[in-house]
Amino acid sequence: MVKKKKEKMKENEEMETPITEKETLLLTIDEVAEMQEKMLSLQSEVQENKDNWLRAQADFVNYKKRMEAQQTKMYEDASSRIIKQFLPSMDDMKRALDNQPEANNTSDWIAGLELIYQKFHVILGNEGVIPMETEGQEFDPNFHEAISMEENPDYKSGEIIEEIQTGYMIGERVLRHALVRVAS
Repeated sequence: MVKKKKEKMKENEEMETPITEKETLLLTIDEVAEMQEKMLSLQSEVQENKDNWLRAQADFVNYKKRMEAQQTKMYEDASSRIIKQFLPSMDDMKRALDNQPEANNTSDWIAGLELIYQKFHVILGNEGVIPMETEGQEFDPNFHEAISMEENPDYKSGEIIEEIQTGYMIGERVLRHALVRVAS
């Protein structure tokens, strides 16, 4: 039995050929080349992941900006609907002030109306609503609505003669166009 074991060991030794120094060096170069290839592959994967991360971060920043702009617009829209309800009352107040009675004991009444009118302006100003300036300006359909065109030697053609109803803006948007008479 010992003899059989020795024979098997001898056969195994013959099957295993010793690796020469040159072959060891070649294997090492192959391994290095393979590792370099893996390293390049991993570097490109890292760069791709970094690019994707930067793109996602930029998308998020843009999303935040869009959401802020959308919130601002929603706030302006909500304010606009509410404020539009006040505008006819302001117009009535202005007409009442423009047509004051001439009796002596109306001064308290007029002072009260003026205070109310000023409060309306303060409220609207706090909401970012400003009245349009129209007197002596050129007619612009983006801001004005012409209710009549009249010949007037004191004004150039296309110039606003008179404001019938005040126009209002909220931010850069027209809340209500100004009703005006225009020279032709």
